[in-house]
Amino acid sequence: GQDDIAVGVPVAGRSRTEVENLIGFFVNTLVLRADLTGDPTFQELLAHVREVALSSFAHQDLPFERLVEELAPERDLSRTPLIQVMFALQNAGDDPWSLPDASIEPIEPEFPVEKFDLTVVIDEATDELNFSLSYSTDLFDRETVVGIGEQFQALLARVVAEPASSLNQLRMASGRESRAGAAELSERQDSSHEMDSHSAGPASDVSGEDGGFVSPRTPIEAKIAQIWSETLGVERVGVNDNFFLLGGHSLMAARVVAQISQVLRINLSVRLIFEAPTVGAMADALAAIRFANIRGRFGK
Repeated sequence: GQDDIAVGVPVAGRSRTEVENLIGFFVNTLVLRADLTGDPTFQELLAHVREVALSSFAHQDLPFERLVEELAPERDLSRTPLIQVMFALQNAGDDPWSLPDASIEPIEPEFPVEKFDLTVVIDEATDELNFSLSYSTDLFDRETVVGIGEQFQALLARVVAEPASSLNQLRMASGRESRAGAAELSERQDSSHEMDSHSAGPASDVSGEDGGFVSPRTPIEAKIAQIWSETLGVERVGVNDNFFLLGGHSLMAARVVAQISQVLRINLSVRLIFEAPTVGAMADALAAIRFANIRGRFGK
């Protein structure tokens, strides 16, 4: 298991009275970080999470995108930065309302693509809580997620009955599905953290310091480095420098790709910079794209 966990929580973004009834989308995502070291009891963990949540709500107007920009985590198209699990509590109620000369009925939206590894939604009713799970089918199958849901229900019943139990005492394996769900989720989290630790290891070698700096070796590498330098506002960019570790974010990535597309006169997707985040990797990717275009134009 892990002792340091970050979970995403959506907030309505309507903390000011003047926007409470305004039509529009103001939702923001908060990152709640829980420290589980020392094997606390559930009551202690609950108090800790409450304190973290209240302090986070005080900064709910800080856009999630700005937080990602400031922290500059290692970027990977396979997962959302900072958080992989979203937890949402729906307690706004569903009171009916009407407009003159118009009929209104709620429509349940469909989300064919899951944005996170796992999303837990709790709907607060009059005398019960209903929860639903949505998940990435690239990571989990239905049986696994059903097992996670069953384990979550069993855990809730246990903490209500024994709130003074420590987290280790609350561990359980209630049936094959629960064991499979817990194991797969733990394996996913462990592999994600392992990927972070491996990718973070050589960061000091590619950060532009003299010990690991490699100057551009080809005209295309030099052009990429120049565009990055101008966009990022850094003095020099080497072959092994990572765009996001140098302070780049998605908006800068779009500008960089647009400039490179204009210089090379080819249409490029911003996905390129996520898949090839170093100057050298981008130069290789561009060479492959240009070769493919030439081969497609003149045949094999």
